Amino acid sequence: IFTCPLCKDTGFYSDGSYCKCVKEMQIKEYYKLSNLGNRLEKENFDTFSWKYFSNDPTPDYPITQFENMTNVYHALKEYTEHFEDSTDSILLSGQTGTGKTFLTNCVAKALLDQGFQVLYLSSHQLFEEYAPRYLMHSFSSDDDTDHKNPLFDVDFLIIDDLGTETVNSFVTSTLFTILNTRKNLAKKTLLSTNLALPAIGSRYDARVMSRLTEFQHYIFFGKDIRIIQQTI
Repeated sequence: IFTCPLCKDTGFYSDGSYCKCVKEMQIKEYYKLSNLGNRLEKENFDTFSWKYFSNDPTPDYPITQFENMTNVYHALKEYTEHFEDSTDSILLSGQTGTGKTFLTNCVAKALLDQGFQVLYLSSHQLFEEYAPRYLMHSFSSDDDTDHKNPLFDVDFLIIDDLGTETVNSFVTSTLFTILNTRKNLAKKTLLSTNLALPAIGSRYDARVMSRLTEFQHYIFFGKDIRIIQQTI
């Protein structure tokens, strides 16, 4: 009695290609490694709700919050559907509570379900935990992590809440190293921040800003969804 009757637990079809059971196991493992926990069950493209976005005119913007979110939603969904063909990294910027994190999770789940490696890190996790470990510490030769660097190797790296960390020379140089190396390796990245581009430019150096100008940029604005949810 085989667990998988299709490949008889060999992991391969008769033509030598991987069985779908291998893909399913791989996806489960990628979910565990993503750092996203169970939040993707509730935050994905299928559960996205339009009721929190206002269709009233928004000062200083040519379109409403609802229209903007419609455009961003469909652009990011299409991005996940054609991920392998795209060379773009993504920058989400705008006010707190306007949907950046939710849509970030939508993208993450869509890519994980296709079998891509995704790693989610808050800016604090990145600069306080991962960067010191993978960019500064040397490993012993018998440590199998010696040749692995998730900051460079994963298909899609998410850095959330950029700008909430304390900026110093280490943070700035580390951020540039990650962005530059991933670009050279043709790996894609998503950055989420409450900062506008001018503020990013003054906070980090010109090299970081130069890399970010190459990202596909989506701006979020409007009413704070968290406040609206509390009143409903």
